[in-house]
Amino acid sequence: METRPIAPPESLPRVGDQLRAADLEAWLRRMRRLKLDWLAEGHLVSPVVERLVELQRHLDHLRDLRPRVTDARVLRDDLSLHNDVLFSLLTVCQLVIDIAAELSARRGLRFDDYTGAVGNLSAFAEVPPEVSHELRSLPGFRNVLIHEYVALDLERVIEALGRLDTIARFAAAVRDIEAAGAA
Repeated sequence: METRPIAPPESLPRVGDQLRAADLEAWLRRMRRLKLDWLAEGHLVSPVVERLVELQRHLDHLRDLRPRVTDARVLRDDLSLHNDVLFSLLTVCQLVIDIAAELSARRGLRFDDYTGAVGNLSAFAEVPPEVSHELRSLPGFRNVLIHEYVALDLERVIEALGRLDTIARFAAAVRDIEAAGAA
């Protein structure tokens, strides 16, 4: 069975475009229909495409929430906002890790853990060096979100919200890798 993107490169949403969640939802519905057709024809669908769509949804959501997060006190006082931000940040972290692991495996790059998978991004010419460097701390931040949520320093959460552009640049690079079939 062949693995390839479920849509031609020109139809993949680009991270730099001003797409909102509603645009991506329509695109995702179209991709799910195509996926069913492709599966019926015996093709496999790249998990990276689906993860990129979900990554973009959570990036958009976090950007929408960011103006409401003026300081750590707001996150402490508003449990719904707190949970919303933390869940989306955790999801973004896990999606980046999953994508890095998938791309590493496709290129035969070994890794023993999440940190190794993300570290392998430096081997991809398509991922800017400053992006791969900044993402190296992401697995540790993911672990803090999961295991230290009670004692979590909310200033780190606010800092993470200020670095969403790095994730967007990563997503753009991966989108280009996937569209070109270079992975």
